[in-house]
Amino acid sequence: MHQGRPPAGVPRGQSGPRLVAFVTLLMAYFRHSKRRTAEFVSTVMNIPCSAALTVKHQTIATGATPEAYEELVAALPTEPMLYGDESPTKEGSTKAWLWTFVDVEGVELTNNAAERALRPAVIWRKLSFATQGAKGSRFVETLLSVIATCRQQGRDPFAYLTDAINARFHNKKAPSLLHGV
Repeated sequence: MHQGRPPAGVPRGQSGPRLVAFVTLLMAYFRHSKRRTAEFVSTVMNIPCSAALTVKHQTIATGATPEAYEELVAALPTEPMLYGDESPTKEGSTKAWLWTFVDVEGVELTNNAAERALRPAVIWRKLSFATQGAKGSRFVETLLSVIATCRQQGRDPFAYLTDAINARFHNKKAPSLLHGV
């Protein structure tokens, strides 16, 4: 039996861009574990899925957005306002805080906007008990940044991720996350 090549644009493997984006959002935005995500996809969508496949989806999504993420990071120094996060972190075995104060006309005296924007990431961190390694950390920092940026811009995170993953499958650059680019 001979099989022909699939048409251009058909990804290799069992998962297309929409499924990868959906699984990614379940884990990053809706804070489902890999096992719960796999169970949901298998049970509700009737698509065979395992925790290992969700890790593959996580890797694909993270790999689809590095240029857009780095573009965001590079643009930070040119922003007229930046907020600090004063939630505790660790420096060795000691807790530390980052405090920022501003007295600039037009800039909020409180950090409420930044805290509201960071809330989903803080909740994710508390519920997940952090990540197990560097790949997981890159997934979290990249995808939570992409999702928060899309939400702040009124963009659909699912549509953006689908487009970015589709671009990766076609060896193209992901769409920009910067306004007007």
